[in-house]
Amino acid sequence: MNKTSILLTAFIAFRLFTASAHTPREWLSLNEGWRFQSADVADGEKAGTDDSHWEQVTLPHNWGWQDAQQGKKNYRGPGWYRRALDMPKESGKRYFLKFDAASLVANVYLNGTLIGEHRGGFGAFCFEITRGLSDAGTNLLAVRVDNSRFPDIAPLDGDFSIYGGLYRPVHLITPGEENFSPTDHGSPGVVWRQTSVTQTQAVLDVTVQISTDRAKRSSLKLSAIIQDPDGKTVVTTESDIKVAPRDTAPYYLDLKIPQPHLWSGRPDPYLYRAIVELRTTNDVVLDRVEQPLGLRYYLIDPDRGFFLNGKPYHLHGVNRHQDFMNQGWAISEADMDTDISLLKEIGATVVRCAHYQHSDYFYNLCDRAGILVWAEIPQVNIVRDTPEFENTSRNQLLDLIRQNENHPSIFTWSLGNEIGSKSDDPHRELQDLAAVAQGEDPTRPTIEATMTDARPQMNRITDLLGWNIYPGWYSGDKNDYGRMLDARRYSSRNGGFSVSEYGAGANPAQHEQNSRGCPR
Repeated sequence: MNKTSILLTAFIAFRLFTASAHTPREWLSLNEGWRFQSADVADGEKAGTDDSHWEQVTLPHNWGWQDAQQGKKNYRGPGWYRRALDMPKESGKRYFLKFDAASLVANVYLNGTLIGEHRGGFGAFCFEITRGLSDAGTNLLAVRVDNSRFPDIAPLDGDFSIYGGLYRPVHLITPGEENFSPTDHGSPGVVWRQTSVTQTQAVLDVTVQISTDRAKRSSLKLSAIIQDPDGKTVVTTESDIKVAPRDTAPYYLDLKIPQPHLWSGRPDPYLYRAIVELRTTNDVVLDRVEQPLGLRYYLIDPDRGFFLNGKPYHLHGVNRHQDFMNQGWAISEADMDTDISLLKEIGATVVRCAHYQHSDYFYNLCDRAGILVWAEIPQVNIVRDTPEFENTSRNQLLDLIRQNENHPSIFTWSLGNEIGSKSDDPHRELQDLAAVAQGEDPTRPTIEATMTDARPQMNRITDLLGWNIYPGWYSGDKNDYGRMLDARRYSSRNGGFSVSEYGAGANPAQHEQNSRGCPR
């Protein structure tokens, strides 16, 4: 048995944009004041529809967990959310609605008009509503959310329930007329790409998406600033830029950090502050986005294992799902804090966020705790060979990468889990997704979790491979474990592989010895 393989142990289900005093960008929570109806409603988006008898709810909110928790079939269909959005519309400002997630399809209406649709239950999305707001300041926000089974939306299968609802927070973002765009797949509009990191120097290529609603060409300043945790500036760079009228376009900066303090996992999860600013030529700040930045480099060697910052680093941890008892997916930041505390308590160095995109807040916790993250899209068991499915899956991958590329904890992008015999031919679709991931982020490898060698070429599409193996549980004998690993050692394209699932799940409510299927 190869003892240097990456090890992910037993399969169990157990923001950061910051407003600043130096920027006109404001954040407003829209979690309060919603009314909810668990059914489809004709004209649910219209002001004349009576919602006085609807349930009053606070976000995060979801449905279906009550039945699923009792082992029953949970409701999968549409539901409606409505709330007033009363505020004065100020000249010189723009208004964006950001949803951290909605399961599975969300149609968002403002004052009876559809402003956008998002397909996929786990990524954030953002729409501009500036022109749809009422001059009188009284508005109706309505959202139709539907968790029905859609043939174009993964997951199409799996051993976990798909709840419905606005199960993560909703925000109103209000920047000025020129800003870092929040509408690029719900991303921060800023990428800090770690092009080269060593012990002696870090080279960062910064890409920002700048959007303007002005009718005239603008001359502006774009700056990138790196600060230490105490707020002391380490390095800064600046560029004069020209912004075309009513346009959204990428702009670029690069900077170098000498003798960087590296993010070193659990022993030392050091985080800088990474700031981009957009200013006028006389240095009035128009917009500002601040995020944590962890500088690191790593290597996965099929013979020697995982190396973080040039040193061997053993990966052992768990798989995590995002639901809690009596809550489903509508969990709080305190709940996620509890999960991180448990991971730290058991000594985990890595967590697989199965089998979908998790909350940005949870990734932030992993950054601060030094816990590496396997980030995944929800292709579970089945993919479909249709243009519609391929397009939605591509967008799910773009959501995952663009929203989370700046998290130092994330070390690999996963394209799916256990795509097997019930699926259409997955090869072309996985090849396309691998190309998308490489184009979006050439600094991280792709990975897939598999439990079959019936399609050996499928297992060689991603850079790395995770094996879900259960000797002595579903079949075989636990003594087969080493032999099975040795047989799969060079099954991925570059030979790197992990054990992504093994053994049995754990249920604290179950107290039974020698249950059927339990390994002896």
